[in-house]
Amino acid sequence: MAKRKNNAKTPEASGATVGYEAQLWQMADALRGSMDAAEYKHVVLGLIFLKYISDAFEEQHARLVAEQANGADPEDPDEYRAQSIFWVPPEARWTELRAKARRPTIGQLVDDAMAGIERDNPVLKGVLPKNYTTWRLAKMNLAIRGIDGQIAHGDTFHNDRHPDLKADFILANPPFNISDWGGERLSDDRRWQYGTPPKGNANFAWVQHIARIANTYHAWRLPAPRASRQAGGESQAGDYADVPGFCKSASLDEVRKHGHVLTPGRYVGAEAQEDDGEPFEKKMKRLTAQLREQQAEAAKLDAAITVNLRELGFWSQSR
Repeated sequence: MAKRKNNAKTPEASGATVGYEAQLWQMADALRGSMDAAEYKHVVLGLIFLKYISDAFEEQHARLVAEQANGADPEDPDEYRAQSIFWVPPEARWTELRAKARRPTIGQLVDDAMAGIERDNPVLKGVLPKNYTTWRLAKMNLAIRGIDGQIAHGDTFHNDRHPDLKADFILANPPFNISDWGGERLSDDRRWQYGTPPKGNANFAWVQHIARIANTYHAWRLPAPRASRQAGGESQAGDYADVPGFCKSASLDEVRKHGHVLTPGRYVGAEAQEDDGEPFEKKMKRLTAQLREQQAEAAKLDAAITVNLRELGFWSQSR
């Protein structure tokens, strides 16, 4: 490490507030449209840590740049380790990742950044979580069952990876209630058969993907003859009827009866289920055993996160 005059001031300890809670909420709000909430920690925890060490690195980097005349070297890892600051290689620096954030390969870039940090900071080896664990598990799940499937990272609105796919069944996790869904980029999209969705709410957009829901809404909203006239042809909506477990046209008196609470289940009810022949006692024992297995797995994941945080020196601060 180059010898130099030490003009650096010790930075003041940061408070408990990280200062970017709003950004963290925006991250979670965006992620909930593409993965279950239980998966957030696998993605967000690594990104939080990456941002944390990047902030400390950038502060030290700026000081070293200012002191180059005194012999400081901003690209010397020892200049950072001497101050107990993690060295962040060029490909893992937050400014570099932020500049490439909208690329379709950003997931791999983040994984590469994590790998680079682990490579240059041995104390972090095997500690940092990686992104897209769900995708990897899905690929393995299909492989062990001999199913040939095409799984790709994408966005059905902005980056459709299966544009020519014709499917009999679709399982989807729509962007329910997401405000920042990029609607301004799809103002002329041919899928908006019933009008352009508002930019600030994705609900109307994903509802249009589901013909049954769309047709039910239009059958309830407009009588069949009027719907036919407005559509300029034959109406596909048909006549509206309540369907237990699916839809219910509730009167204002019913809404008042429920204290104006609009939870759908209070009105729609449940679809009638056929008896599967499994006795209630047996079914409850099976479901209880399954719940205990899932709780045990959740406890293992929490314990693993605790170990990682303790190894990084953050667990005592977070309690």
